[in-house]
Amino acid sequence: MQRTYNTYRGHRAGKVAVLVAIMLPTVLIPLLAIGVDGGMLMEVRRQLQSAVDAAALSAAVELYRSNPTHAGNSVQPSATATAQTAALDALDTHGFPSAKCQVRTVNLPATSTNSRINGQPGTVEVVVTYLQPRSFSKLWGTADLPVTARAVARVREFSQGNGVIVLEKTDSKALWATGNGTLVVNEGGVMVNSTSSAAATTTGGNSVLAGTSFDIVGGVAGSNFYLSPYPASGQAQPYTNSVPVPDPLADLPEPNPADYPVQIAPPNNGPASGTITLQPGRYTTRLSYSGPRTIALSPGIYYLEKGISLSGQAQLTATNVMLYNAGSGSSNGIDLTGQGEWSLSPPQSGTYQGISIFQSRNTADTSTPTKLAGNGGSGVTGTIYTPTTPTTLSGNGTQVLGSQFIGRTLEMSGNGNFTINYPSEKAPQPPVIELVE
Repeated sequence: MQRTYNTYRGHRAGKVAVLVAIMLPTVLIPLLAIGVDGGMLMEVRRQLQSAVDAAALSAAVELYRSNPTHAGNSVQPSATATAQTAALDALDTHGFPSAKCQVRTVNLPATSTNSRINGQPGTVEVVVTYLQPRSFSKLWGTADLPVTARAVARVREFSQGNGVIVLEKTDSKALWATGNGTLVVNEGGVMVNSTSSAAATTTGGNSVLAGTSFDIVGGVAGSNFYLSPYPASGQAQPYTNSVPVPDPLADLPEPNPADYPVQIAPPNNGPASGTITLQPGRYTTRLSYSGPRTIALSPGIYYLEKGISLSGQAQLTATNVMLYNAGSGSSNGIDLTGQGEWSLSPPQSGTYQGISIFQSRNTADTSTPTKLAGNGGSGVTGTIYTPTTPTTLSGNGTQVLGSQFIGRTLEMSGNGNFTINYPSEKAPQPPVIELVE
């Protein structure tokens, strides 16, 4: 039998060789060059961004070190030469000296399309263009490949801590001042965690928010933000795009109702000018009093299952007392909005030392209100803590609103003057140095 040999395979091998020879300089080598040089550029870009970030942060640290009080200034500090040197030294350390770079620019203050950063005191911008030598792509050109990175850092001094912390994460008007009133935070700053473009808002004729600093994760609406002491220090420029802060009291335990004896609230009757004295413990019914009488709370913890209400000319005196409200719903909140004077000071020791008002963070109805009015020269010393529910301030008088406010939202209306006296003993805190772009 005669054998037949298939010569097609040999012819095909020859054709493949020809195709490879044709594609090698036109397709395969360019693809290899793109892959190798592209991968190198990506790695260099990553290294350069890390170096630029470090340079900006180094400059901000030096800026603060040379000018420790700059946060209170309205202009950029003059001693910026050491900050610029620190940035350039950091670039050298990270392997991007001037000899290898087309551009190494340090701007003090920073330039930015964000008006809250552009030209603002305490900001620094670093821009670097590095020239990366070619590898396989030298077949098509010899010029080095430029790689550019940019970073903006700023230094903010929390020298006196936060007298107001608004925990709401997304809502507009999380901190809202309307009407003609003022909210002044002495020796403390204001922090708003909301990402809304109008997270902190002032509306109305002369509503004023004043603090030693303003830090907003989102943005602001209105212009009546001032530095305290108000009005001597003038208007403030809030820092926007800030980093949110966690709830500093998140680990504070909720009171256990089983730990408190059930008390029977005296009725709202008897002589109009008399005094009703209450004892600490657990109250299963709402405490509701009105008229020109005095409600005196003996020292201790008051576990309220349905809140408390004062109206009319009722006065409240409470020394070494914490009001804890487990109530839920619009009619079970804390409502101290009468015309009478009231004063509330917190426990001086124990788990709830320094806390005057604590609205349960586990409240089912997150609209459960805490309402405080300043019509009668009322006052709180201690912290007001309403982490998951709203708080409103109203009235036309003068009121001391404790040493600190921490809550979900805070609204001020009317013509009242509210003051938070943040304790100076809590003041020392390190500066906040952060990347913002």
